[in-house]
Amino acid sequence: MGQSKSWNAFGLFNQEIIRQRRYVRTEESQQFLRDVAATCKERLRAIPAGRILFRAQLGNDWMKREEPPYFDEAVPFGPGRGQCSSS
Repeated sequence: MGQSKSWNAFGLFNQEIIRQRRYVRTEESQQFLRDVAATCKERLRAIPAGRILFRAQLGNDWMKREEPPYFDEAVPFGPGRGQCSSS
C-alpha cells in the first residue's frame, strides 16, 4: 500500500484513460488510484491567509508594437482576466 511500483505511474494512468479505457480501468490503474487515495493526506499543505496564488491559463493577449518590427506581440493576459465585472 502507498508507493506506486512505477516512477511513471501517473503517465501510464493518464495514457490509459485518454487513449484506451476511459470508463473501465485495468487493475494497474485501479491500484494507482488506490495508492493516490492512501497517500494524499501526506501531500496536504496549509496555505497562509492572504497568500497570493496564480493560475496557469492557456492563451495570451496581444500588444501592438510601436517600433520596428511592427507586428503584434503575444503577451500574458492582464490582471483583469480573472476578475468578474458586476452589471
